[in-house]
Amino acid sequence: MAAYLEAALQEGDSALIAAALGDIARAKGMGRIARDAGLGRESLYKALSAGGNSEFATIREIVTGKRAITVDTGLRLSRYFGLHDGFWTGLQLDHDSALARDTLSEVLANIKPLQTE
Repeated sequence: MAAYLEAALQEGDSALIAAALGDIARAKGMGRIARDAGLGRESLYKALSAGGNSEFATIREIVTGKRAITVDTGLRLSRYFGLHDGFWTGLQLDHDSALARDTLSEVLANIKPLQTE
């Protein structure tokens, strides 16, 4: 099952990933997984259907680095996971800052700090 899901993730197609997750969920017991996730069986089937849902595509794009975490998405994730409002956007800011430091390393090295005295 892990190899199947890994192959689907490498493909990067949201519908294929959702279908693989659906296959795995059915093999593990859709009812139990839905109950553990706090969803109804129908909601879980719909979320994992080939048509998928837009939220799944968004999460896949964030996880694969193709999309940044927006304030809207960060607030939703924080509410879902019970974290403070700035948690996810803070992670995004840290990530963006690290990328910018790498990109601008030579430029930043040549900037002389302001002398206040």
